[in-house]
Amino acid sequence: IGRTRLPAALEFCVNFGIFAGREVSRREIERLGEALLPLVEGVSIASEHRYELGEHSTVALHQVHVEIGPAALPPHDRDVEQVRTQVAAALEQWLDDCLTRVSGQELTHRELLARDAVVDGV
Repeated sequence: IGRTRLPAALEFCVNFGIFAGREVSRREIERLGEALLPLVEGVSIASEHRYELGEHSTVALHQVHVEIGPAALPPHDRDVEQVRTQVAAALEQWLDDCLTRVSGQELTHRELLARDAVVDGV
């Protein structure tokens, strides 16, 4: 089956499981999006299990894959290399935050309100 969308202008892959020893949480992905949207107009983020198989080895990885399409790049007054450098720095900061802060499994404010409404029967 062929590719159904245009190729990305920029692609990044973070071997999250190697660094964190766990899968990325939905909230951590949301935080990554929040960190990247000031730099680009849109981004695609995938959390994926990747298996690399060989005759003598098998590797299972948990990766976060980031794609930025050509239309999401900022206006022409900034070059792509500058954007790439800024996105890479944002990814590095995000990964550091994921490793040094809470896991990201905590609930958002809306989720807390919904949980409390169900628990309290409101």
